[in-house]
Amino acid sequence: MRYKHLSFLLVYVILSCVSKSDNLEKSEKIILSFSTELSLEDYLDTVSLNSDILQIHALAVSNEYFFILDDKGTPVIKAYSLDDGQFLGGMGVLGSGPGEFQMINRSGFGYRKGQLIVQGLRYMRSYDLIENDGRLSFVNDLESRIPGEMTTANSGFMVSDSRFAGVMNFSEVPYTVFAMGKDTVESFGEYPDLYPDIPIGAYHHLYHAHNSASPNGVFLSEAYLNFPLLAIYNLESGKKKYFEVATDKPQKQDIQADERGRSIRNSFDLYKYTRHIEMSNDLILVDYQEYELTPKTSSEWVRQQLTGRYFLLINVEGEALAKFQVPEWIEKYGITPNNRLIVFHPEISDQLFTVDLNQFK
Repeated sequence: MRYKHLSFLLVYVILSCVSKSDNLEKSEKIILSFSTELSLEDYLDTVSLNSDILQIHALAVSNEYFFILDDKGTPVIKAYSLDDGQFLGGMGVLGSGPGEFQMINRSGFGYRKGQLIVQGLRYMRSYDLIENDGRLSFVNDLESRIPGEMTTANSGFMVSDSRFAGVMNFSEVPYTVFAMGKDTVESFGEYPDLYPDIPIGAYHHLYHAHNSASPNGVFLSEAYLNFPLLAIYNLESGKKKYFEVATDKPQKQDIQADERGRSIRNSFDLYKYTRHIEMSNDLILVDYQEYELTPKTSSEWVRQQLTGRYFLLINVEGEALAKFQVPEWIEKYGITPNNRLIVFHPEISDQLFTVDLNQFK
């Protein structure tokens, strides 16, 4: 496949060790110029599967395997080889018995440092992966009951080898954390402070409602739906950097909290920017599209696209690497730790598509 020269303009803001009192709008802006947008479809390679994959509710990927969560199927978790598409086995059923899953939180299904991470309704579990004679075994390494106040947490991930974090609605901090095997919880992280007049009780709705986050064991990357803004949080040092994507549609200044100071009254009137974020060991891929919501009926809104859909590729140092035009058929995708993009087509059940992102570094 041919490498084309890039052409797009990306503006990003870099901040180190940002405190909540820092205003991102007053930070230094650095402009990076490239040449030409790339078409992602020009770089897709194909891997044939030895069995059809008909439904994917969540996806996790390692360098060697990919894992499909189908919480309507049996088993609910299935494993495949990334090398040749072979089915390697699965695990888990829904139920209330020992080792069964009452429910699996799709947003808390992932891979970290050689382990599969599964967030259930009551338990958080991590599994070692052992391949033998063409079959993959899932060995339960850690299992901990989730404290009652965190059973409604979404977007769960492991902050460290034994600490689990999740997003709680209406929280005044971005993440709530508990240590595996303990009932005590603590706070973690910080929100941006683009609109300091907004009450802190509404920060969750402004910054974290429908946001996307992706950890890799060392860093946590974040994308904010309501702003052309990305962040990289160093989990070891506690330092955070922000990146702002250049746009002709900066967010509106008239943002209003409701009477309780717990949500944003005019949230549906705001521009939207980032759809999803995925992170490898050293790269970040952002699913980016600017749009606004327009009313169709009194209770139904439709998406009005303001730009095309793009994948923005940057590294953890904040260098913009590539901008890809993305076809709308792409729904489920993931990135391996060693930078292989895995893409599924919703109408092709016996194939997956891959791109080696190392070629753009």
